[in-house]
Amino acid sequence: MRSNGDAQFCVARALTFLRCSGKSRSCKSQEHRNHFPYPVGPPGVPALLPNLEVLHGCHGCGRIHVRILECYFCKKCFKTSRPERIFCSRKCYRKGVPRLDKHHSWRGGRWVRSNPKSYIDLYKGNKTKVKEHRAIAENALGHQLPQRAEIHHWDDNKQNNASSNLVICQNHRYHRLLHARKRRFEQTGSLQLKKCSVCGIIKSLDDFHVDRTSWDEKNCRCKSCDSIKGMQWRKKHKRR
Repeated sequence: MRSNGDAQFCVARALTFLRCSGKSRSCKSQEHRNHFPYPVGPPGVPALLPNLEVLHGCHGCGRIHVRILECYFCKKCFKTSRPERIFCSRKCYRKGVPRLDKHHSWRGGRWVRSNPKSYIDLYKGNKTKVKEHRAIAENALGHQLPQRAEIHHWDDNKQNNASSNLVICQNHRYHRLLHARKRRFEQTGSLQLKKCSVCGIIKSLDDFHVDRTSWDEKNCRCKSCDSIKGMQWRKKHKRR
């Protein structure tokens, strides 16, 4: 902590700067608008508080506008209008506040967001963040997951990380395949049936044309709807 002489030097320097700048720091209320700010409070360093000097206050209401405080981390003087501040900058805040497992409110580092579609994060003591479902899968396997491996939640609840609800997928393509097969089973009750995207009728896979780009290699339209669409297209683009 700085000595009394250093505190008085900081106050005098700040007063000279504010007076030369020509900016009024009086109270903005109507009854005290014509009053000029003046230094209040005795100079010196209190024993337990970080306040070094009250710099400016309103002559009418006595409201404090600017204070000179001492940083909790670097012990330097800084000007502020908020008396609750104890750090002079974000850099000192990051260095002065204990993080992660060293903080007094540490509860294991499990962060559950309010959004049910978001994953649960786990914070470790070495300032690293991992997904909880990946940590559970790696713990069950005994080694790290491959680089392109993904975890599928069977009930589509991303915050249900029970071991019976997780399926390890080899890549993103297989993960999408599981979601597509589950949607098909919820719509039709069988993987051998498919719902037409035009008429909305559930039909057998034999009633659909072949489409190599789809995961089931079947077109999204049935044969009858596809023929109608083809006739409409040929009629529209018929040469005159």
